[in-house]
Amino acid sequence: MFLQLVFSYLNINTICRPGLMANSKAVIKRPGIKSISKARIVTFSSAANGPINMCYLYKIHKTTRSFFLMRIIKISLAFALLFTFSCQSWKKQDDVRTTASTQSEEEIAPENVQTFERLMANPDDSEKSRNFAKFLDRQKNFFDAGEQLMFEFDEKLDVLYKKTQKGEQLADGDTDELEKTRFQNYIAWEFSDRNLHEMLDLYSLALKHANTEGSPYQKSCKWIIPNVKKWVDEAWKKGDKSAVITLASHLNDVNVKFQAEQVNAITPSFKAYINPSQAMLTEAYNRSKWLVNNRPKTHLDSLIEKRWSEDFTNRQKDFEDFRIQQKDLKDTLINPRNDFRTPQALDVLEPSADGKGTVTGNRFPPGKWAMTFDDGPHPTYTQGMVNNLKNNGIHGTFFWQTQNVVQYTTFPKQKSDLYSRACHSYTHANLPKLGAVGLDKEINQAVNDFAKVVGEKPTLYRCPYGACGSNGSVIRQMIAKQNMLQISWNVDTLDWQDKNPDSIFDRTKKQIDTLGRGIILFHDVHPQSIVASDKVIKYLKTKYTIAPLNKLIEESRGKPYYTP
Repeated sequence: MFLQLVFSYLNINTICRPGLMANSKAVIKRPGIKSISKARIVTFSSAANGPINMCYLYKIHKTTRSFFLMRIIKISLAFALLFTFSCQSWKKQDDVRTTASTQSEEEIAPENVQTFERLMANPDDSEKSRNFAKFLDRQKNFFDAGEQLMFEFDEKLDVLYKKTQKGEQLADGDTDELEKTRFQNYIAWEFSDRNLHEMLDLYSLALKHANTEGSPYQKSCKWIIPNVKKWVDEAWKKGDKSAVITLASHLNDVNVKFQAEQVNAITPSFKAYINPSQAMLTEAYNRSKWLVNNRPKTHLDSLIEKRWSEDFTNRQKDFEDFRIQQKDLKDTLINPRNDFRTPQALDVLEPSADGKGTVTGNRFPPGKWAMTFDDGPHPTYTQGMVNNLKNNGIHGTFFWQTQNVVQYTTFPKQKSDLYSRACHSYTHANLPKLGAVGLDKEINQAVNDFAKVVGEKPTLYRCPYGACGSNGSVIRQMIAKQNMLQISWNVDTLDWQDKNPDSIFDRTKKQIDTLGRGIILFHDVHPQSIVASDKVIKYLKTKYTIAPLNKLIEESRGKPYYTP
């Protein structure tokens, strides 16, 4: 626009060629300007590159021989370029400010933002609050279904444990029902996780708008937030104590994160349900047992059974690692005290898309165990797990979600003799349900962003819910291509479901004594896991050997295996 004004004043039009920028460092000599008429070309001489066609000048009013005119053009062009670059710089700064202001919004799943906006579209605030409470009700139902399956698992485990303690030989079919219940629990876990993430996203958005002056949703959200606290209090009075302890812990995590970002934020307090006493947890456990034994079957139970039937039919296709684990588990249970076998096909562990790329722990030397912890790092509870390792003088392996690694960098950045650092996907998505873009994020991007914080790429990977697809699947190929082994487990503490450290310990101890070797799964994102894992470690040290996971892998494969 500036050039157009200048040339309009001088009665000259110009069309500039790329040569102008390409030779910006050329020394322009005094041009020999001839009288020009329409459609003639003005040629400048460059000391560096010889003749350069710079511009087409078209005479509109009259010809000129004055070099003064060219100096005006050059000065005008310089100002125009300076003005243009300045505008681009200002625009870039505006873009940075815009990105920074919307960064927190990107943490919320887009589909959950849409759900929130649909909730807010209702003109009745009390109706909005009731609709929000439905997500809380549904989460409690998921929890109750998981509790019932957990108690069923404990009953079936107890039968196997008593048999092995009596020295009785277990038959192949003895483990089938136990494995079915375990697998159904994973299905309930997946459903619960999906609903939990949606519910917590909605709660985060409600907190934000309740604390944002001028937000069109502020009034509605100021109505919703206190009612969330009211729902929690009423559920506790009804006796849903285990569900409340679980839900309050998640809601409190959102509060803590929000208060760190917005210091004067107003949030409801769930402190009454955080860090409960052992007596409180025991009461909640016993009450939960009574509730689930008397709960009517719901649509959710039918969904879990249906999903189990479908997955069991296609188990070899969709959940190969569970099939391998079940076979190895039967071998271990039927012959629990076998001497350590010479490495066979599955023992020759290498990053691979087939069975050689998966470690279950069932083929470790008898009496040897590895401690593993999933889902962190957590701003509070990971420290408790590290303290347990230090106080007991043992080594553990953390399988962390990369979304947490990039946010809580303290432990991921520290190389320690107490623990190894491994990858547990980016966001804990169910990998077999994802397409190419989702898998790229959960595996490749997870590994790359993990390495940016840790300083090294992980060499061990654990699929969320243990679901990696069949042998040769795209998931397993991608894991192997990143030069990682896929790590499963054979002892599930169910600490993600159970809030009582005593019952977690009892369940874990029975599995340890029944199997005699393997990999124990805990989580470093729950307070009960800190207490329970300390009990388990102390018990293991009285009868067994706790070794670093990579060292047990080395024993199985007969050569070193490095982990960061």
